[in-house]
Amino acid sequence: MKKYYLHVISGGVYKYEVYATTFQTQTFGSKPLGYYAFYDDKELVGCYPINKTIIVRIDENVDVQ
Repeated sequence: MKKYYLHVISGGVYKYEVYATTFQTQTFGSKPLGYYAFYDDKELVGCYPINKTIIVRIDENVDVQ
């Protein structure tokens, strides 16, 4: 499991922590549209817009309690 630290910019900066095993980017051509999709194994745990999201840090091998 990994812990992703995100900053989402939308009228301010919002900080999120997402626990997931992997993430994928979903884009629509060359436009700055799309989203990061975070998954815990095969289950979707969160989506954030690419053009407003900064992945600040990723911690590897995190235990979720």
